[in-house]
Amino acid sequence: MCRRSLSVLLCAVVLVALSLSVCVAQITSYPSPDSGVKGSGAIRFGVDGKIGAFDINVARAGNLLLGGFKFSEISPTSVSRGNVIYSRTIESLEVRGNFATVKAVGYWNNMLCNIQVEALDDNPCGDWFRIVARPFFLDIIYEAAGGVIRGDIVVFSNPVPDCFAKGIGAIAASSGVGRFDFNAVKTGGVVKGRLFYSEYLFTANSIRPRVSIYLPAVAELRVSGLVGTFSGIGRLNGVPARIEVRVVDWSPTYRRADEFYIKAMPLAVDVLSAAGYQAGGPLVAGELTVGTSSPVEPAAP
Repeated sequence: MCRRSLSVLLCAVVLVALSLSVCVAQITSYPSPDSGVKGSGAIRFGVDGKIGAFDINVARAGNLLLGGFKFSEISPTSVSRGNVIYSRTIESLEVRGNFATVKAVGYWNNMLCNIQVEALDDNPCGDWFRIVARPFFLDIIYEAAGGVIRGDIVVFSNPVPDCFAKGIGAIAASSGVGRFDFNAVKTGGVVKGRLFYSEYLFTANSIRPRVSIYLPAVAELRVSGLVGTFSGIGRLNGVPARIEVRVVDWSPTYRRADEFYIKAMPLAVDVLSAAGYQAGGPLVAGELTVGTSSPVEPAAP
């Protein structure tokens, strides 16, 4: 009987770990952009009124540069194919207010070249687009610029957070596995975020949640080095409670699992709820991240 129970517990832990690894992979594959430029449309340029159709979607997410662009020239007086320019690798992105500059390596009519795109979003006369291509081995330059006559350009830049703590994963708990999903961020002194936590009880015949904690709005958040702490008023098994969480984001340098600790104390003290709930320890699945806007390397806790 003991062997059967242990087998069920191990299988359950493996299933939770596999499901969490899929969730983490889905999250980390699509990082939220910090800034970027996107849009499609057309400009009119040159003395003969050529039309240039563009499609651009370039963004920065942390240290990653994502996306690309394409530009095709259409001449109203010719049936032949016009110039075609497209990016291969995005080299840099700079956003200043509603103006974006993108530098890339790509192709102009199959010639390898450096390309620069400039985009202006919602100036008093409307959107504006410019593209310049310089081949690597030829002393010629292609340039097209003009106001957007059809379509739309959006230049965006999200504010840099003061600090943040986020993660999804699981820890070993007293009766099985404690699964968590949280995101807390402070920007300009304003804190936002939420947390879900459940401890699952494993028996020979069932897997069911023993503890359920929900924090709908993070009220306080502090980050010091690798350690993040946040708290707020939420619910413990449906009962109003104060929720406190402490997480440790061990970088790969330390070669150890991240840590997650949670404490929930009911607001109304009575015989049944006075004990509250506590759990914590190294992660058995998942990952969490703690950071600040400061570039200084954090010290170990």
